[in-house]
Amino acid sequence: MKRSPLITIVNVLQSFLGLVLAGLTVYLLALTRSRETLAEPDASETVHGLLIGAIVLGVPALITLVAAWGLWKRRFWGWALSLATDVGVLAVFVYNVVGENDREGDEIALAAGFVVPIVLLLLPAVRMTISFEVGMDTRNSAFICRDGIQTYDLRKHSG
Repeated sequence: MKRSPLITIVNVLQSFLGLVLAGLTVYLLALTRSRETLAEPDASETVHGLLIGAIVLGVPALITLVAAWGLWKRRFWGWALSLATDVGVLAVFVYNVVGENDREGDEIALAAGFVVPIVLLLLPAVRMTISFEVGMDTRNSAFICRDGIQTYDLRKHSG
């Protein structure tokens, strides 16, 4: 089955978001070892804060990359994990901007970067590409098809 350009865009965008989060994590970890950071008077607190930031970004980065792999394989779990992770990260960024009244442009841009994939993941054209699980229902002697949302009796949909 040929992949539509929209699906490819969603997959590439999700992979890109995972790589951006991973890159920011590596950057924060590199800052913990920089001379400028270690030369500060309260270096231990700064390093501790950077490590917490690396964890906060690193965990979603790993999950997003795993979810992107699932999307490339057209798996329901990849779609669900992508959606859940994107919504969760967006919620963290929105909380940071609104809750702390901190309106820095880079944080707003990063938060906006998670709105687009959420909208794209919810499009029906994207959801319909989720792989189907097909099996035999031994109780009813019928083929069934599960797409993670509904179960279909294929006898009713044939011929």
